[in-house]
Amino acid sequence: MKVKVKSIVHDQLFDESTHLSLTPDHIYLVVEIDDTYFRVVNDKLEPILYRKELFDIVDPDIPQNWVRCNFDDGGFSINPPNLGGIGFYEDYFDGINYAVQDFKAYLATKLTH
Repeated sequence: MKVKVKSIVHDQLFDESTHLSLTPDHIYLVVEIDDTYFRVVNDKLEPILYRKELFDIVDPDIPQNWVRCNFDDGGFSINPPNLGGIGFYEDYFDGINYAVQDFKAYLATKLTH
């Protein structure tokens, strides 16, 4: 799935100081979808959660192998198979080797296509 940052959000120009590492009108790779957020690979190649209303969907294709997890509160999360375990992104940002390597491997396959 790919999304493009809107130039105007809620009748205001996109604020780059509030939404660090995103560029208006730039297209980004989505690596997680939940009920409120897209986790996108931003300008620093970091997988960060951003509110969905910041984006327009330009490629709605969600790969069939992505895994959906439903939560008791009605929320959900949809992720690539190796990136969606509980605590995966916490481990990634803590520099835990398996998470860093799995994310880099996934990103490498997407950036070469």
